[in-house]
Amino acid sequence: MVDEDFHSRGIASYLYAMLIRLARERGLKGFTADVLFNNLAMMKVFHKGELPVHAHLENGVYHLTIPFESK
Repeated sequence: MVDEDFHSRGIASYLYAMLIRLARERGLKGFTADVLFNNLAMMKVFHKGELPVHAHLENGVYHLTIPFESK
């Protein structure tokens, strides 16, 4: 979570890229995430990232699967 005073400064994108790097170093195969329907800023962070994002909307929540390797 990024404090409201620091939104729109690229911090979430930076943290997401760092998380990807650390997860790969530790042998993870991808991520899953749940994002509220109205959190468009966070969805933008995921879609701007280097990985493919598969989203399924259910009851106002996007359930994301983000694999590190495409098949």
